[in-house]
Amino acid sequence: MMHCCRPFAFLLLLAACAGRDSSSRAPTAGEERVDSAVPREEALRRFREGLPELTTLAGGAPSRDALVRAVVTALETRDSAALARLVLSRAEFAWLYYPTTAQGLPP
Repeated sequence: MMHCCRPFAFLLLLAACAGRDSSSRAPTAGEERVDSAVPREEALRRFREGLPELTTLAGGAPSRDALVRAVVTALETRDSAALARLVLSRAEFAWLYYPTTAQGLPP
């Protein structure tokens, strides 16, 4: 079962990286950036800022099994466009996936 989840985890990683914006840039001269721990709720609020609130996934695959088959087929055929269609959008990740995943919850 773990082997089947690897492509899905890979797609989640791609989705998280695809939505990067200028807030991840290094500070310029005269700017100050303070690194500090923020509560999960605040971090999630900041991540969601400017994203439309979603209640359903768009496109993709109709089931987990279909998703795995589509990912495997895309990888086998080196079809990056097909993989891109299966990736969660930043809004899908922020509103639908992250709030329910164990990695996003406190220990």
